[in-house]
Amino acid sequence: MINQADRSSIKVYFYGSNGPLLLATLGPVALVLLSILFHIPPLAAIIIILLALLAALIWALIERFAPNQTAERQYDHQLELDIEQLRSRALEKLGLVSEQISMIEPIRVRGPYYDFHLYSQKNKNRSKILSFLFLILKIYFWYIYLPFIGIRAVVTKKRYRPRLIFRYGSDYDTRYSMVEVNIFLFSENQVYVYTCSYDMCFGEIYEEKTAEYFYQDIDCVITGARVEKILSKKEMVSKTFEYFKLIVTSGTSTSAIADGASILNTQVRGMRELIRSKKEELML
Repeated sequence: MINQADRSSIKVYFYGSNGPLLLATLGPVALVLLSILFHIPPLAAIIIILLALLAALIWALIERFAPNQTAERQYDHQLELDIEQLRSRALEKLGLVSEQISMIEPIRVRGPYYDFHLYSQKNKNRSKILSFLFLILKIYFWYIYLPFIGIRAVVTKKRYRPRLIFRYGSDYDTRYSMVEVNIFLFSENQVYVYTCSYDMCFGEIYEEKTAEYFYQDIDCVITGARVEKILSKKEMVSKTFEYFKLIVTSGTSTSAIADGASILNTQVRGMRELIRSKKEELML
C-alpha cells in the first residue's frame, strides 16, 4: 500500500457509489412489498418498479460521465502526494541518497497502467473447473438472492473488480484508475529506474521493480506516442500519451509512459545528452 489517505471520492469518480445498485436491487423488492400491503394494482406496481430501475440507471450514468470537479481536484492532489512518496520509496529501494543522483534533474513520469490485465492473468491461480463453478454460483446468487447483493455492497469495502478506467475531466485532462509511475535517477556512472504500478482508488501496489544501468551499456533511447480513445459525454476524445524506452546492449529495456506536458524535447533530451556524453568520456 502507498499512503492510507481517504480516496472515497476518487473511488466514486471511477466506479460510482452504492446508491444506484441499492436502488436497482432493494428498490423493486420494497415496492413489491408495498404493493402487497396497500393493494396497488399490478400494472401500476410494474410501472413504478421500471421507473425505479430507470432512475438507478440514470443515477449510475450521471456518476460515471457527469463532471465532478471535487473528485478531479482530490485525484490531482492525491497523485502529487503519491509521486512524492514514491520518490522517497525509490531512494530507499535503490539504497541511494539525494547527493548521489545530482547529475541532472530526476525524471518523474506517470501514465496509465496498461499491463494490469497481464498482472491479473499471471496471478490468477484458479483452474478452469473452479472458475466455471464460481461462475455458476455467482449467477445463482445474483438471480436468487438479488436483494442481498445490495446489502453486501454496503458492507463490503471493495465491491468492484479492479480495472483500468479512463475519465475525461471538466478541465480537459485525462485521469485513470490504474497508475504507473516511473522515476529515473542519474548518478556519476549509472541510471537508476524505479517503477511502481498501483490502484489509484485504494493505493494498493500491484507491481514494484527497480533497475540499474551503466551508461556504457545503454544502447539507445526510443521515443514515441500512443493515442487513446476516451468517451466524454456524447463524443470520443483522442488523448495522446508519450512514451520512451531505455534499451541496453543485453536486450533488456525499461519503458515509461508520460502523461501531461511534453517531456520528449526537454527531460528526455537532457537524458540523451547525458548518456551520450558519458559514453564519449568512456571511449576516450
